[in-house]
Amino acid sequence: MHNSILIIDEDRLFCDALGRLAAASGFRVVAACPDVQVALARATGETTPDIVLADVSAVDAEGLRRLRAQVPGVRIALLGDVGEGEARDLAPDAVLAKALSADALVAALSLLALDMAVLPRRLLPVLPSPDRGGAGGPRNGNVEGLTSRERDILSLLADGEGNRRIADRLGITESTVKMHCKSLLRKLGVPNRTRAALLAHRWGLVADTTGRPPATFQGR
Repeated sequence: MHNSILIIDEDRLFCDALGRLAAASGFRVVAACPDVQVALARATGETTPDIVLADVSAVDAEGLRRLRAQVPGVRIALLGDVGEGEARDLAPDAVLAKALSADALVAALSLLALDMAVLPRRLLPVLPSPDRGGAGGPRNGNVEGLTSRERDILSLLADGEGNRRIADRLGITESTVKMHCKSLLRKLGVPNRTRAALLAHRWGLVADTTGRPPATFQGR
């Protein structure tokens, strides 16, 4: 589970409250920063985060682009009212209202730690998808470039499985799973497993047929 968090918010009291809540729920808060520029300086070494929890007013598209480049695979959760234009530019992995209860916030962070997305339904149409293309979407709009093994792994990713479980189900090693994941992310043109899972759900490539909710959580 990826549980280190960097908080970005200019309100120090709010940062402290978020930090205490996260720490009490088993997350490790590595830093609290007033803006994305300070976060870029702090997100290194032992303070490299798995998740960035940021007030939307404290970040910008260029800053987040640099942060993703500096910390590959980092998940970005935005706090506040995010419009369609901002969602398109910032491409968050989660959008969370500041009015969320403590339990709901912790649940959202837990999903992010499992490489899942937490997005309001109203923002899903503006995210890159196979039929619309765009930055962060697949280069060819389909899965024709993936090998059969990569398709198997993609469907299991979409079902919320971790590397060890995927390896067990397919009878391969975890290192082989990681190698295939890296390859399929490159072929799909997406930065992380969350984006790949979103695409897999939109393509209907979900391994689970038991009726469980899909791995990508869509908030109301």
